[in-house]
Amino acid sequence: MKFSPIFTIRGEYNASADMDASDIIGSITNCIATNVGKLTPQLIRTDSRGMMIRDDYLAKLLSLRWSPELSVYDALYKMAAQLVRKSNAFAVIFYNDDFSKVKSIVPITTRGFRVWEDEETGAMLFRFTWDYDGKIYTVPYQSVIHLKARFDRKRFLGSEPDPALKTHWNYWTQPDRPCGIWLKIPQT
Repeated sequence: MKFSPIFTIRGEYNASADMDASDIIGSITNCIATNVGKLTPQLIRTDSRGMMIRDDYLAKLLSLRWSPELSVYDALYKMAAQLVRKSNAFAVIFYNDDFSKVKSIVPITTRGFRVWEDEETGAMLFRFTWDYDGKIYTVPYQSVIHLKARFDRKRFLGSEPDPALKTHWNYWTQPDRPCGIWLKIPQT
């Protein structure tokens, strides 16, 4: 028996549609991001005494409020959703004036980005167009938290899902997980 996608956007899946426009992909993303948002971040350091869970200012920032406008749940949800949809998720770390203390960590959504090594200084830089205001920013890459998915093909970036995944779904299954779904899609 052959199977083919029978859903289209808004409740149905169309194999040629943009993955971001699919409410099925949106539901999967929401399920994963909701569960990630429930996690409790911890700051763990390894030194000569071994691995230790730290309880300092940065640990408190990570567990209470990353920035004035985002709770921990919101920040983790945003990072996880971007990682699932785009294979790359970014947060920019903002410091006080003398760079001695982290002020906030802001997850960002980008329209475009580039990671490269400056030939003159050898510093890694991150340039992005922020979805929030449409402006282009450049920050040191060391001031960016960068989560990557499927980064076996590129040096610094996560890779988009394979074209076969975008255009041909026979089964997607995770029945043993909290957000598991079983889809059987007939092909014609």
